[in-house]
Amino acid sequence: MKRSPLLLLVLLGAVSCAGPSNTPNLLAGPVDAAQSVRETFDVRSLGEDLLLIQPVFQRASLHEPIVEFTSEPTVEFTSEPTVNPTSEIDADLPVEYGPVNVFRLQLVTLSNGAVARRRQAELEQMLGTTVHLITRDEHFLLQAGQYETRQEAQKLKSRVAALGPDYADAYVISATIETPLSNPSATAVETPRPAEAEKTTEMVRTFGWRVLIDQFLSHDEANRLKGRAIKRLRRPDIDVTFKAPWYKVEVGHYRTDPQAQAATEKIEAYYPNALKVRSQILVPRED
Repeated sequence: MKRSPLLLLVLLGAVSCAGPSNTPNLLAGPVDAAQSVRETFDVRSLGEDLLLIQPVFQRASLHEPIVEFTSEPTVEFTSEPTVNPTSEIDADLPVEYGPVNVFRLQLVTLSNGAVARRRQAELEQMLGTTVHLITRDEHFLLQAGQYETRQEAQKLKSRVAALGPDYADAYVISATIETPLSNPSATAVETPRPAEAEKTTEMVRTFGWRVLIDQFLSHDEANRLKGRAIKRLRRPDIDVTFKAPWYKVEVGHYRTDPQAQAATEKIEAYYPNALKVRSQILVPRED
């Protein structure tokens, strides 16, 4: 019985602790609407982001119809041209060359290559025959025609003489040229093609006649007269030669006195002081 009051006190203390507390509970209490954070997702922002993505293809190509092949494509084959094997063999055969003697008409000897080529084209048109340009050291020879006999070349000389006084001293020369044989397969020995197809008579220096236009103590004055004379006389065979103390302007290369005299009389119409002189000339060697 003595323990009853003590047990009663213990029970009262436990009941008081289990009762509602006067201290507010922040976690368990009601949440204030002003302090709440609400997370939302706006779908329109996603649409705006998609507008920044540009397609790399053309939209029209998406609507092009798909071509369907109903049958297999046909392939056409063209036949290659036939090659005659005999022609290939003939083309590979070595061509042999042999010397042939011909006759040509020596027209003029020039010292300027450009003038010689221009004169060559003009003479071919006027004569209607081939004009050969032969280079010998610093000189250029123009030779017309190519004949088997000297008589045929002489016939061309009469036509050339009608072209003017520049060709009055034209003469016939013989030349040796290399031509291909008619039957290249006649021998099995290979003969290399010669580097120079034409072999003409060599140029030689000898004494003959020239026409002296004028002479100067100054080389520059002589050259100026030479340039004017080439244009005025339309002759490129004009040279300046030095025979102390004079620089002489001379024209032509003539073998005989009558040829030089005829040329002098024609040149006197332009240069009254012109006269024929004995001088060294350059001409092809005659047979």
